[in-house]
Amino acid sequence: MSLLCILVTYIYRGCYKETTVRALPQFIATYTGPDAIDKCYNAAKQRGYKVFGFISGVECWSGLQAHTTYSIHGPSNGCKDGRGGTWAHDVYFVSK
Repeated sequence: MSLLCILVTYIYRGCYKETTVRALPQFIATYTGPDAIDKCYNAAKQRGYKVFGFISGVECWSGLQAHTTYSIHGPSNGCKDGRGGTWAHDVYFVSK
């Protein structure tokens, strides 16, 4: 018998619009590669943020109050592959 253990560290919330009045106001870093979302999660968690998002495929954003502001501009259908899009964030909640 084998035991599979899955550690959930972040939860996908959805795709949301972004504008020049930032819903996720703190730029963290640019990440690429297959582990980019994991890197963004780790950086957000280290800063004590409760939510983080990807925009434009490579940019990681968050903020101290981002868990209350991430959806202020409404939902978007402009995200792709979990990494946002042009003026659109794929948003994730930090769960652990």
